[in-house]
Amino acid sequence: MESVTDDSVLFHAARSTDIVAQMTSYTVGKSLSPVSWEAELDLASFGGDVSRAFVGCPNTKKDSVPSCRAVLVLKDDALIMTSNDEETDANNGNVQWVREESLANIKRVRWITPAETEIEKQALKKIPSFMEEVELEIKHLQQLVEKVMTFSSTLFDEKSRQRGVDRSRAARKEPPNAHLFGFSKYIMILTHSGKLFAIRAEASTVAWSAFVGPEYQLFVTRDHPALGSGAELLLVSNSTELVWLDGDDGHQLDAARAGATIGASRKSTDYRAREAWSIVLPREQQVIATSHHHDHSVVDSAVTITGDDSLLIKYLNPNLFGLATIASEPSEGDNEATSVLHVSLIDSVAGRIIHRARHSHATGPVRMVQSENWLVYSYWNSKEKRTEMVSLSLFDGAVGMHSLNPWKRPSWTSSRSSFDSKAPFVLQKSFIYPTKITSLGVTVTAHGITPQSVLVGMETGQIFKLTRNFIDPRQPEKPLTPEEQAEGLMMYSPLVPVYNRPQAMLTYNRTVENLNSISTAAAELESTTLVFAHGLDMFYVRMTPAKSFDLLPSDFNHEMLILLCLTFLAVTFGAKALAQRKALQTAWK
Repeated sequence: MESVTDDSVLFHAARSTDIVAQMTSYTVGKSLSPVSWEAELDLASFGGDVSRAFVGCPNTKKDSVPSCRAVLVLKDDALIMTSNDEETDANNGNVQWVREESLANIKRVRWITPAETEIEKQALKKIPSFMEEVELEIKHLQQLVEKVMTFSSTLFDEKSRQRGVDRSRAARKEPPNAHLFGFSKYIMILTHSGKLFAIRAEASTVAWSAFVGPEYQLFVTRDHPALGSGAELLLVSNSTELVWLDGDDGHQLDAARAGATIGASRKSTDYRAREAWSIVLPREQQVIATSHHHDHSVVDSAVTITGDDSLLIKYLNPNLFGLATIASEPSEGDNEATSVLHVSLIDSVAGRIIHRARHSHATGPVRMVQSENWLVYSYWNSKEKRTEMVSLSLFDGAVGMHSLNPWKRPSWTSSRSSFDSKAPFVLQKSFIYPTKITSLGVTVTAHGITPQSVLVGMETGQIFKLTRNFIDPRQPEKPLTPEEQAEGLMMYSPLVPVYNRPQAMLTYNRTVENLNSISTAAAELESTTLVFAHGLDMFYVRMTPAKSFDLLPSDFNHEMLILLCLTFLAVTFGAKALAQRKALQTAWK
């Protein structure tokens, strides 16, 4: 509940029932007539209560009922505008508009793939039998035939096809092939106020939402439909309460609490965590950033082929994570303390520090991103007054161009142990970025074939696609040799080219206010990455890091392709008939 006071009026907003919020005014004297009205909405989905209220009554004539408006801030940070104005549509329950302001304060983002069709949802209720699977495939075939017939009817009608495209754009619906290409995703968003949203990315609509509470953390236990079930979410509270939700509609599937019995005789207390390793940080050092591998990263090749046909073996350790700490240390020859940044790469299995870097005069914000065998991080250099970006690459070793043949093989094993004392060799280079960096991300694809790019969220609210060639630590500082040119290396340049490459701006002419995080997911198409960025605003886009090499362009001439196929088919049957006729004539001679 919330009360708003004026010089002579007290407004009181409170929950009347689970679906009604009541506004009541109390006046001192007879300066204004008291007013009271109710706003009908599902308060349970907005946190269950009113936390703050802002009221205004512009028309306050004496001896008349004033027309008042109230903005209610609910427990989940949603804004509700309600009024006692007679012009307000009664069908809306005196609610003029609703704004989900909690989306401006996002805590966690995850991606899931929902069941797309009603047929698929019906099949996911249980694991289908053989006959049910046959019926399911028949229904899918019927849907395919209907789509082909609809497509063929509008294929040669350019006007109707263009009208269909315009209508779909106006309605902001998903493209018909979104599920086939893996574009149909739910972006699961948990806000700091404790509200969980499922946003259908391609349609820019909220599929479902639920208030769970600010004490919960969000995890995804199954990100796609499988084994007779849909995508599954897990909510973990500070009191170790576990809640499983259906990702398709948000319904609760199961719940458990610490100390509950598991099975017939074993209890959860039998499973106890023990300390495997520890790294002691100095008291003055403060952890300000961490990084880890993407949950669904795929490595296509374990080596890097150089221009002279040599091989650099990548250090591929999925247990590696980055840790950035900052502390004030006395500078050499000066009594004043300076800020020092330490960046460490740690093996999470053995607790061993693989690599450590030290940067003086470094302050926040520090942003980090890692993938495969490389790490990129940025910081603000307080001495030079600029943003600096550091790129690291880790390698296990190298194989010469003549060291790989049928008679001579390099000695390496297909398995790796985190307790192996052999350390990788690290290549490192620093670069200057022309603007402040607020977030870093990395593109991911289904099979890892497409070259990765670093997504840089800038203070200006734009997202820049930075190809790793521009920040490759293997860049030579001397003029390129023919072998280096053949490999595609670039000569080292400390300044990252940003403003002379406007085509690399994912946001184009738009900005994302207070951009603070970038999340990515892979689509079924190898060329495509799904990108979601958020701050005060939310931004979603489909991008192709190396152009769309596995998808026909929108202006492709489908009619000509069909005519060519029909022509080849007619020529094939005609040639077959002529060949049979000639063979028959030859046999009669």
